[in-house]
Amino acid sequence: MLKAMMLAVCIAFSGVAVATVNYAENTVGSNRAVPNRIVEKAMDVSQATSILKAPYAAFYKISGKAGKDNFDFKRVSPKKSFPDARWAKLATSIANQVRIPAPSTGSRVKPSANAYVAFYPGGIEGLEPKRVVQLETSVEGEPNTLAVLVIDQKTSSGSTRFTGFQPVPEVYFFELAL
Repeated sequence: MLKAMMLAVCIAFSGVAVATVNYAENTVGSNRAVPNRIVEKAMDVSQATSILKAPYAAFYKISGKAGKDNFDFKRVSPKKSFPDARWAKLATSIANQVRIPAPSTGSRVKPSANAYVAFYPGGIEGLEPKRVVQLETSVEGEPNTLAVLVIDQKTSSGSTRFTGFQPVPEVYFFELAL
């Protein structure tokens, strides 16, 4: 009886094994705030891997609520940001650079979204994004930092405001001088 029970437990647990990828600290892949599935879905495998494995210098999570027609990102989460708030205003500005339609469901509950901004001084090795927006800053010189913006929209599937609504890209790239 005990042998049969042990055998059943072993069989049950052997089928539960899941392959996991270990990422280094301070990477988008290891950051539990960012859903990795967004990056993996939006990019091809090699580019997604480059983003998920590259260590960032700073990271900010910014919460957004639907405005009249677009999301407005305002609140930086200090508990989910790294290392400090020195680039938080810049991250908020980057998150608001992209106009993301905010479909309404006709209810009083407004859709929300989170923006995740990671800064990579010197860029990410092996990453060749198709479109990079260059931002002007008060620092003169060539862009030396890549900012990656990942958007996680939380809209209901019953959206009625925009007929034929097409989802926007979820990963954006910005170059700036810091």
